[in-house]
Amino acid sequence: MIIEFFVDAPFKKIEYMKEMIWAFYPLSHIVQEDPNAHVKIKITKNANNAVFQLQETETGRTVLKKESFREDRYYLKRKLYEALETFSEKKLAWGIATGIRPVHLADRILKENGGQIDPARKQLKKDYKISDTLTRIMVNLALLEQQEMEPLDEKKMELYVNIPFCPSRCSYCSFITREASGPSADLRTYLDFLLQEIKIIGSVLKKYRVSLETVYIGGGTPSVLSAEQIGRLLQAVRDYMPVKVRKEWTFEGGRPDTLNDEIFAVLTEGGVDRISINPQTLNENTLKKIGRKHTTKQFFDVFAKAKAHGFHTINCDLIYGLPEESPDDFLQSLHQILALYPENITIHGLSKKRSASLSYQEIEDRQESGYDFYRLEIFRLLAQKGYEPYYLYRQKRTVENGENIGFARKGHMGYYNLAMMSDKRSVIGLGAGSTGKLIGSSEKGIKRMETVKSVDHYRDQHSAIIDNKVKFLKDFFETIDM
Repeated sequence: MIIEFFVDAPFKKIEYMKEMIWAFYPLSHIVQEDPNAHVKIKITKNANNAVFQLQETETGRTVLKKESFREDRYYLKRKLYEALETFSEKKLAWGIATGIRPVHLADRILKENGGQIDPARKQLKKDYKISDTLTRIMVNLALLEQQEMEPLDEKKMELYVNIPFCPSRCSYCSFITREASGPSADLRTYLDFLLQEIKIIGSVLKKYRVSLETVYIGGGTPSVLSAEQIGRLLQAVRDYMPVKVRKEWTFEGGRPDTLNDEIFAVLTEGGVDRISINPQTLNENTLKKIGRKHTTKQFFDVFAKAKAHGFHTINCDLIYGLPEESPDDFLQSLHQILALYPENITIHGLSKKRSASLSYQEIEDRQESGYDFYRLEIFRLLAQKGYEPYYLYRQKRTVENGENIGFARKGHMGYYNLAMMSDKRSVIGLGAGSTGKLIGSSEKGIKRMETVKSVDHYRDQHSAIIDNKVKFLKDFFETIDM
């Protein structure tokens, strides 16, 4: 869909208005002028009024709203929402909330209301037009973050190690990865450089008496490494990183076709207690369409082996809105996962990523996927089995303006995910494509620590990358009382 969008000069910082339009029409192309536009949206100032005019070009159907003008972002966003709601004839469960971390909003409002839950929920519903279900989840997660992450302890951090290789590229994926179906020269070289980074950065963290609460080995698909290589990686983390007292160690196996008993044995012996085995769907036709090289049988077989090896927590991911899947298809996959009773289930919404091979048209076709209608049923089924949300985030251009939520059985929440999304813990990112952040007091704010995405650049610029990272860490540590 092409949307022609014109905003009068008095309105400043219009990006949030575009975000509101994308919330209703996630895959739309917003342009200043286009003769082929399907919808025209015009926002002007007339005397003391803000005028919102929305027109469907094919039919001429028009919605015109006049509101008192106020140069207030949230006020104007609400008024634009109301105009879009009338024009599209649909409500959004997320209302005017468009940020990646909506729990931050709930955290702020909860604190403004002196920690009182009901007033905070009412304000989220009234001012932000968020549904009852989602305001309840947001406030509960804000309380969980406050309980687990406050007050800020600058000595407690999380470790993320990236393995940017996959056996094949899924059509919806935008992560910068390199294909590797098994051990290769690229993998061996990458691992050697990664182990050097672990050793050097670990020495810095130990010097400043950092305590790593969690380790998360992700990607990519880390299990493209051989069992011997995984063993070396785990040993390096244990030897060089301050991980003696930790809450959790996650290995994102991800692809069932890369996991086996030998790898599970190495993981459990190496200290990993949480593993992700992610089918994304249990529909054979969809698996083929999105480029997954495994079958549902392989998933069930590997899941049973993982259970036999005694991991404390197994996570399974599912994606709603996949090409040609109906809501009933998704629910069928969810019922099969629930029957396995994993400790964690993470529900993701399909979103359009810039570098993903999945086309705009394929995702636009999913905008009426039924998720918005089925959301309550999905949450009901999970709650019925004893699963509660423990972390939440959103992405732009997601099917039906949805969200990504991690659910956990009691005693099994993924601590790394909670900490990382809270922005109340520092994350040390190692390896090509990793992202870290250092969280200081309110005066210091958040300092991002990016690592080059290209595996080749990571190899060729390795010394400079590590030197810069060491300096970045030391500069941060020298400003706080460690």
